[in-house]
Amino acid sequence: MNKLHVNGLPANITDQTLRDVFEQVGPVVSVKLFRRADGQCIGLGIVKMQSIHDVDQILESQDRLAIGGIRPHIWQVQYSTVSSLIRTESNGIHIGRCKDRWYVFKLNYGHLEWCSSFTTSEDAERFHKFKCADIPDASDQ
Repeated sequence: MNKLHVNGLPANITDQTLRDVFEQVGPVVSVKLFRRADGQCIGLGIVKMQSIHDVDQILESQDRLAIGGIRPHIWQVQYSTVSSLIRTESNGIHIGRCKDRWYVFKLNYGHLEWCSSFTTSEDAERFHKFKCADIPDASDQ
């Protein structure tokens, strides 16, 4: 899983600002800020990075990421069971960490089609890229 939780964000932050900060490290898939009814950020956001390596780099060197001079607290949720990891995703091929292993799995309308386990993030990332290359274009369907 390439999702990072970010806490300590300023109230006036925008999705684009948060995206720009994390894109200093690598490609960002999505950004979600949690807001109050008046539109102000409550200080919490989720950033989904494209690469596991970028996630690891961010977690190892949080000091270089600052927003308005403030260093937010960044963490990655650690799942205790593979089933809890799988339930967090939607359709498609995903990669995620559970305890000391990496998993690549495919969900199709809530059903697990397959799941492979790896000891290193590099092996999981390589397998993920291989499996994603097998997906036909949406225009082919």
